[in-house]
Amino acid sequence: MDPLIAANPDETLTLYQIAGALGGQASIADTVNEVARHLRRLIPSSLFVVYSYDPSTGELEAAHAIGDGDAVVRGLKIPLGKRLSGWVAAARYTILNQLQP
Repeated sequence: MDPLIAANPDETLTLYQIAGALGGQASIADTVNEVARHLRRLIPSSLFVVYSYDPSTGELEAAHAIGDGDAVVRGLKIPLGKRLSGWVAAARYTILNQLQP
C-alpha cells in the first residue's frame, strides 16, 4: 500500500467509501457528485470542477461543476497548457491552490 495513503486513516476510509459508492452510479454527474461529497470532508472547497479533454480541439471543458459559481464555469473551455487548469493537464502534475493569510 502507498505509504502516503496508509499514513492517514481518515483519508484511507474516505477512499474506501468513494470506491464503494461509485459501484452503483449510473452517470458521470452522479459519480462526480458522490466523489465531491466525500472529498469535501477532507479538502475544504467552495467549488469542485471536473474537466474533460477533447483531443480534436486541444481543449479542456468543464464538464461538471458543483458549488459556488458552478453555473459560471460549467462549459468553460481552456486550451491545454493555458491558465492554471490547462497547465496542470498538460504537465500532468498536481498543485495546491490555497489562499495565504
